[in-house]
Amino acid sequence: MEFKPLEDGETAISIPSNMFKHKELIAFVNEAFRHGGLNRLGEIIWDRGRGKIPLDKSDDSRKSWFENGIECEILKPNSMGWQKGRVRINVTIEFCSNEKEEESALNFIRQNQ
Repeated sequence: MEFKPLEDGETAISIPSNMFKHKELIAFVNEAFRHGGLNRLGEIIWDRGRGKIPLDKSDDSRKSWFENGIECEILKPNSMGWQKGRVRINVTIEFCSNEKEEESALNFIRQNQ
């Protein structure tokens, strides 16, 4: 099973009991993980009147969101129809240098002369 990032924020994601635009689900996930994790994600979606997400107390259910994914269908803009598959949450770690790239390259050259 090979997961690929969804790149179009307008892609619709249908999971059991709910449907989201990709960019909307990303916003919910980002907010949730700043303030409590997967439990908070379910609360945010419920509080916003968007229903429930498949999330029970078992460890296997919770792991599915990060490992094997959960059953879903997606509908991409300009596509011919819904595509069945699985969706999962994949957290990335990002870095932004305080130095400008040009200065960093020049410093590296100067240090190696």
